Parts: sequence; C-alpha cells; structure tokens
Amino acid sequence: MPNREHDTSAMVSSRNQLLGRAEFRLLWPLTILALAAMGLLVAGLVLGAGQVDRSVARHEEYLVRRGIEAQVRQIESSLAGQTVWDEAVLNLDNHFNPAWARANLPVYLRPVIGNWDYLVVDGDDQAIWASRNERPLPPATWGPFADDARLVIAEVRQLELRRGPLPAAPEEASKKVATPIVITRVEARDGRIYMWLASLVQPDFGKAQPRSATSSIVLAGGFITTANMAGVQRLYDLKNVRAVSDVRGVSPEDGRVTFSTIGGGASVGMAWTPQRPGHSLLLSSAWTILGVTISFGALALLMFNRTQTAARNLIATQRIQAEFLANMSHEIRTPLNGVNALSAALARTPLSPEQKAMADSIHGSGVMLQGFLSDILDLARLDADGMPFEAQPFHLKSAVTSVIDLLAEPARARGLDLRLDLAAETDALVVGDAVRLKQILINLLSNAIKFTDHGHVQLSVRPEAAADGATPRWRFEVRDTGIGFDPATKARLFQRFQQGDGAIARRFGGTGLGLAISREMAVRMGGDLEGDGAPGVGAVFTLLIALPPAAAPGSAPASEPPPAVDPPVSGSSLKVLVSEDHPVNRLVIETLLDELGAVVCSTENGREACEAFERDSFDLVLMDMQMPVMDGLTAIRWIRDLELSGARSRTPIIVVTANALPEHQAAALAAGADAFITKPLDADALGRTIETLRPAA
Repeated sequence: MPNREHDTSAMVSSRNQLLGRAEFRLLWPLTILALAAMGLLVAGLVLGAGQVDRSVARHEEYLVRRGIEAQVRQIESSLAGQTVWDEAVLNLDNHFNPAWARANLPVYLRPVIGNWDYLVVDGDDQAIWASRNERPLPPATWGPFADDARLVIAEVRQLELRRGPLPAAPEEASKKVATPIVITRVEARDGRIYMWLASLVQPDFGKAQPRSATSSIVLAGGFITTANMAGVQRLYDLKNVRAVSDVRGVSPEDGRVTFSTIGGGASVGMAWTPQRPGHSLLLSSAWTILGVTISFGALALLMFNRTQTAARNLIATQRIQAEFLANMSHEIRTPLNGVNALSAALARTPLSPEQKAMADSIHGSGVMLQGFLSDILDLARLDADGMPFEAQPFHLKSAVTSVIDLLAEPARARGLDLRLDLAAETDALVVGDAVRLKQILINLLSNAIKFTDHGHVQLSVRPEAAADGATPRWRFEVRDTGIGFDPATKARLFQRFQQGDGAIARRFGGTGLGLAISREMAVRMGGDLEGDGAPGVGAVFTLLIALPPAAAPGSAPASEPPPAVDPPVSGSSLKVLVSEDHPVNRLVIETLLDELGAVVCSTENGREACEAFERDSFDLVLMDMQMPVMDGLTAIRWIRDLELSGARSRTPIIVVTANALPEHQAAALAAGADAFITKPLDADALGRTIETLRPAA
C-alpha cells in the first residue's frame, strides 16, 4: 500500500532517534577512551623516564655521599696517624718541637689533603705553631688563625671531656691506649667552602703521656678547590660539580650532598647536575614514540569508523525490524479482526451447542492471539523508547475499581472469589499514568486468575509512609491462592519469554512477556515490581509506584471512560459511511453495524468515501487509515474542509484501524477524527463508541 511507510514512520523515527543516541553514547566514549589511551601512553613514557631519572639521581647522591665519607675517613685516618702517636705526644705536647712538626705534619699529609694550613694549639688552646704551604707562619698570625678555629677546637674539647682520663699503659705493647678523637667540619667563607680537620694529640701505646688533662690539638684547614670538584666529577662521571655555601638554594632537580658544618651553620655542601638517562632515552626515541602514537591514533580512528559503520548497520537493521513489526501488526490485525469479530457474531446466531462451542473456541483463540500481538508491540515500543508515559490527574479508587469490574466475570467463570481491599486514602485524585497502571494491574490479576484453581485473588491498595519532601508512594499487592512458584522460578520470573517451566507453559499458555513488560513499565514510571511465592501455597506480587496527590479527593475526573451502555436496539435508523479496503474487514464492520440496525454504505478507499460523502449525508463515518488511492487521514481532512465550507454539517468520524500505536491515534485525532478504535473490533466497544457519538433523536 502506498502509505504504509508514512503510517509506520513515527515508530521508525522513534527507534532511529533512540539508536542515534545509542550511537552517540557508544562512539564518543570510544573516542575519549582512544585519546585517553594515547595520552596515558605518552604520559606513561614521560613519567617512566622521570622516575628513572629520579632513581638515578638518588643513586648518584648515595654513591657520592659514600665516596666523600670514605675520602673524609681516609683524611681523618691520615691525620690521626700523625697525632695519635707516642712520639707526637713527646714532640707536640710534652715539649713542642717545631722542627718535628714541620717535618711530619705537612709532608705526611700532602698526598691526601694537599698543601693546607696547619695549626697546633696546646692544652690551654693557645696557638703554638702554624704553617702554610709547608712554610711556618709568623707568630703574629697564630692568634687570628686560632680564633677562626675556636668552634672546632671547642668541639674537640667536648669529645675529650666525654672520653675522660687516659688509661695507664697497657701491659701488652700490642694494645692501644685510646681511640682517636678526630673530626671534620666545613664552613662557608666568602661564598666558598672551607674544610677543617682536627685531631687530639694522644699516645698510642702509652709510652708517653700528655703533660696535662687536656692535650694539644692539631688542625688542618683549606678551601675545597675546583680541582677537588674535578676529581669528584671524574670519579663519578658527574656534570657541573660545584661547591655551594647553602644547599637550600640548589634546584630540586640537581643532586646534592650536605656536609657537617661548624656550630650548626648554613647547610654547606656540594651540588651537581645528575645524569638523566630516561630523559635522554625519551629524546632519542621521540620519533619512535611519535610513530607509535600516530599508529595507535590511526588504529583508534579505524576502530571508531568500524564501530560507527556497525552502529549505522544496526540502525538500518533496527529500522527494517521496526518496519516489519509495524507491518506485521497491521497485517495480523486485519485477518484477526475478521476471525474475532465474525466468530463472535457467529456465536450470537442460532447454532447447535457443538457449533456454538466451536465458534467460542475460535473467538477465544483469536483473543489469545490478540493478547500475544499486544505484548509483542508493547515490548517493541519499550525497547524503542516509544511508549508514552503521561502523568495526568485521575481518581485512584475509580481506576482500581474499574480493573476489578473488568476481571470480575473471568474470576467468576473459574469459581474464584475476586476481592478488593482499598484503603480510605484511595478516594482521592492522584497524578500518574492511569492507563499504564491499569495495564499492569490487569496483567497481574489476569495471571493470578489464570494460575489459581480454587480459593481467591485479592488486590490490596495502601499508601506508604513517605519521608519529608518525598513523593508519596502506593503499594499495590496482588495475592492469590494458586500454584505459586519456587526460588528457581522466581529468579527468572521477570525475564522475557520465561515461564515457570514447560509443564506450566503447556497447561496455561502465554508468551512469558507480561511480567517483564509490567516491571519495565513500573520502572519507567519511577516504581518497581517484585514477586514472591511458594509452590502449592500461592503468590504475591507487589507494585510500588509514586503517585503524588493532584487535588482534593472526592470526584472522579472527566477523563474516566463512560459507563457501559447497551447497543442500540435493532431497527434504529443510523446511516453509516464505511471506508475499508480489505474485504474481510468490510464484512466484519458491515456485520457488526447490521446487528446495531444501521444502514451501511461501503467504499474501498478514501477517494470513494469523499465522493460518497459529497453525494449524500450520513450520521456517522467509519474510516480506515491505510488505503490505496487516498489514505484515511487525507480523506478525513477533506471531509472536515468540506464541512467548514458550509456544504455539510459536522459528522462524527471514527477511525477503525490496525495501526495500534499511540502516535497513530494522535495523528487520527489531529486530522479531525472524533474517536479511535483498533482492530480486531469488539462489538460492545464499537456499540459504546457509536452510542456516545450518534446524534440525538
């Protein structure tokens, strides 16, 4: 049919929008993930290189510190070798011998510390000799020299005091008298580093003893020179080695070693530029890293394009599925309309009991198929996000009561007691989707009736206490005394196409979609649906849903469906124009209208309907939506335009169609229809609709 694509476009458009959003949600995270992965790759390389460089710098500091400590110990050992000596006690303490000092101190220490300055102070801390570059200094310089060294001398005296008196000479000549007291300290002078060595003069084997409680002290001092720094640089393969008077000013990226200072002065030390193998490797591998990054980016782009292509193919596939589903709905409803309506009409004619049973069986099978088709459509609309949920005021008690009234007869037919337990608070207007709420309750109650052989089915409605500021929630509880179910069945109860087991499916039938659809609708409405039960005891299903109050309780809203009315008596004069292209559907409509005593004029497309309407006047028009030559919506608009021109008075129009989606109903009402009925037709529903629209006698 030429307008099939137009009629199914709403559902397809809804599904396409959903898939478009899904493609966006899928592709952009992939893009961000790819970019993040490339960023993490580069950042990982940079951070890894930095970590390697920091590890190397720490190791360099450790090696340099240990090396300098070893050199200091060597220097201290060399100086102690000249001061912790019986002969040194005799020549530097008991009776100072300048010649001995000049011959032993500078000359012996020159290979270790170079030509530094030397100073000897007696037990009273008075300078008694000094030299520079192996030449004695004049006595006038000894005092200032000793003043510069006063802090170092004081520290040696503290160590001497802590040691206490020297022991007597040991009996064995191989045993030494005392442990050397020797220290190394540095200080900053005019932006340079000056190092002090100080050693207490004391005996080694006790053949000579100091002349007083405090011994003489030998001090050596000198500036750390560039040559010294160059030696350290060569030894440890460092760069830019330099002495610094305050290591606190050294860059955090540089290596540094801090020396022991005099009197806790400035942090004097040595600094250098550490090796950076990680950085060097990163620079040397820059082109390789760039190539890997570009390759990774190209791979990510390829993945993006492949994913986008897959998503678009999915959209195309889903579009085809949506079109197929809409077409299937229409094509199945058309013959189903004939099966249900004609079998019901046949059952109302004079038949033998066997014939009536067969007609009822045909009608029951058609109704079951119609329910299955409705479940499939609901499921598709939920998946396509095309099922509307409208929050409108409705009377809660009236809505629940209408559900019970609808299912009272099926319950009586099975010999069940259908009970309703309503709280007083239900007599109120609430805001929600009454249609979807009824659909869920009908599904739950129908299941309870179907799976209960004896006893009762009860629907209880109670409000739940809500926290301050929270939306009030209602508890709908459907309880039965039926077959129940075990925990294993409960685990798959709300899965699609799932039933208790094969025996239940064979015994009771059904699609296994009702509970899945009901829970999905409950969740979409901000609620939840749970079920529990025990085999042979029964089941209970609990629906929790938020329904805020709308207004003062009391009256039912105008949107409630009108009460059921009896169809017009036979012989009533009602002239009806029918436009339906399918011969079976025309026969169904004509049969039902004939039972209502109507005079029918049938056409096969919208153009014929317009021509008939222009030639004659009618009390009512029944219009199909999808027809060749001219579709029903176009014909309705043409009729309304004709009426507006004054050529005809307004005639009620009922759209009778197999297009059962809400968007189809909205399109029909927007075109000018007064009512919307879906196929398969129900004689009572058609009669009630006609009764509400037929002109007064």
